[in-house]
Amino acid sequence: MATITNATGYTGNAQEWLEHISTATVSSSDANAGTVTWSLSSGTTDNDNPNGGTLVLAGTIADVATPDADTITSLSAYDSNGNLLFTVSDFSLTLAQLQTLSSSHDLDSLIAGEFDHHNGSEFDHDIAGGDGNDHQHGSQFADRIHGGAGNDHEFGGAGNDALYGDAGNDNLNGGAGDDQLYGDIGNDKLAGGVGADILSGGDGNDSEDGGAGNDDLFGGSGNDVLAGGAGDDTLSGGVGDDVLRGDAGNDTLDGGEGNDFLSGGAGADSLSGGLGNDILKGEGGNDFIDGGDGNDKLDGDGGNDTLLGGLGDDILNGEGGNDVLQGGDGADILVGGGGNDTLIGGAGADMLYGQGGNDVFVFDTNDGSVDAIYGFATGKDHINIDSSVFGAETGTNNLTYTVDSNHIGHLYYDADGQEGAGAAVEIASIHGGAVNVTTDVSVI
Repeated sequence: MATITNATGYTGNAQEWLEHISTATVSSSDANAGTVTWSLSSGTTDNDNPNGGTLVLAGTIADVATPDADTITSLSAYDSNGNLLFTVSDFSLTLAQLQTLSSSHDLDSLIAGEFDHHNGSEFDHDIAGGDGNDHQHGSQFADRIHGGAGNDHEFGGAGNDALYGDAGNDNLNGGAGDDQLYGDIGNDKLAGGVGADILSGGDGNDSEDGGAGNDDLFGGSGNDVLAGGAGDDTLSGGVGDDVLRGDAGNDTLDGGEGNDFLSGGAGADSLSGGLGNDILKGEGGNDFIDGGDGNDKLDGDGGNDTLLGGLGDDILNGEGGNDVLQGGDGADILVGGGGNDTLIGGAGADMLYGQGGNDVFVFDTNDGSVDAIYGFATGKDHINIDSSVFGAETGTNNLTYTVDSNHIGHLYYDADGQEGAGAAVEIASIHGGAVNVTTDVSVI
């Protein structure tokens, strides 16, 4: 256990301050690095003047004149004016131990405590891991931690921290506070912890968990897994086949490029599939779901949801609640499910299933295709035809309904009641059930 005191007067405990070191650094914002003093139990003192405000501990040990069994018991750092920057005390490490560890171990460990007073910066402490697999811990203040190359473990602790994994497959945990976590290159694991955090995976197949708070998660390139956790979160998958889970709260999810899976979780969520063949599930709450480009599958689940298929041949399932389903372009399948739903096929030959409830089928696109309605319940379901699209006056005088030999109904609309440009066009075919043009259809 080491007690570390910085120039601000804060004293705290840091467990295992130096353990398994190959290369560890302590950075200062002061370009004039000053002198670092090692006080040894034998009474001798060794001084080093690191360049650029960086102390490389392994190199310092190699510079000791007599590498015998002396024990380092304290460390003090001063600037060029003789002002104390920090002091480390109450620990005991022999030079023989440090020489062995620095030469034969790949695993770095640097527990910051209140280690580096970083004047003139929004961050109180800077910790840089360098090459190797580092274990780095922040403090209760605002820490900035760089893992460098290698597979690093970084923990910010309390405070508003910034953690950078850099190259390698890194594990970053922000802890308490409003933190920023950047995985950079490699397959990284990022956990925001408590607070309003920003997580960015960068390159690679990353895993991100926002934790409690209103978080922003960015997958970047690669096949990423993003979980918002509690709070109103924003998740962006970026490039790749991503998995986005909003969890609790009113979340905003954007799959971006690739074949993505989006799940809103509890709350009123907004889901956008973007490019690719995506699967989008609203789950609990009144959700807004937009498939975007591609052949997408949209499930509203519980709540009064709005589903937009967008481009492509999409499948829209409202399930429970009073939902609005709009297919958009393409040959779409719309299933209202339970509740009083509104189904709008849009362009293309669509298949419309109202199922339970009093459903409304809206025809507001005249592209020459014919939509098929399945299970129409006369007296409960209704058909609305947009006269501004199909022409002529409102009313039902120009509607015709016929049934063919296969017991399939055909609903026609004649814009002017005469032959020629306004001749009758088929609006929909009816499979299972019948339509009363007087009571079940409105031209509006």
